[in-house]
Amino acid sequence: MKNRSQVRRRLDQIVTASPPTQAELHGQRVFIADEVFAQHREALLLALRAFAATKVSDEAMAHVFVVQDVGNAGSRISLAASLVGAWILTASAFCIDGGAAVKLAVALAAPRTIWASSAFRQRAEWILLLETVSEHSKAHKRVWKVLGSAADWALAKAKLDAAKRSGQQR
Repeated sequence: MKNRSQVRRRLDQIVTASPPTQAELHGQRVFIADEVFAQHREALLLALRAFAATKVSDEAMAHVFVVQDVGNAGSRISLAASLVGAWILTASAFCIDGGAAVKLAVALAAPRTIWASSAFRQRAEWILLLETVSEHSKAHKRVWKVLGSAADWALAKAKLDAAKRSGQQR
């Protein structure tokens, strides 16, 4: 079991504790949850204008997410945000610089190999994952390889493990 300092360091790598600056929000694509937009429409439109940001309706296109509860953003938003290293904010954090905000580390920073079971491929999150990976790959020229079968994944994992072992033996 990992000790507390290791867990804390890892958490610090994943989550940024300071609120976003105006520069970090400027020009970003923003996904706003429907219920939040309905409640805070005027303030959110003013903030979008102030940041020269664009409201998008597809989570795969966003780099900022405005939600009711940062701790309970939902699986689609959490997945998309963690892939691209997005901000997840409450409406007050986005509009008036006060409220809950979380910045996730980008999972797509390194090329990776992914595989999903047939059950997961039937879920909406699979499409979101593919769209987000595709969009991010175009922008940053990083390619994720999607494997077709569990056997392909096992072979890729074995090769990676072997490469790690040979690197440790040197």
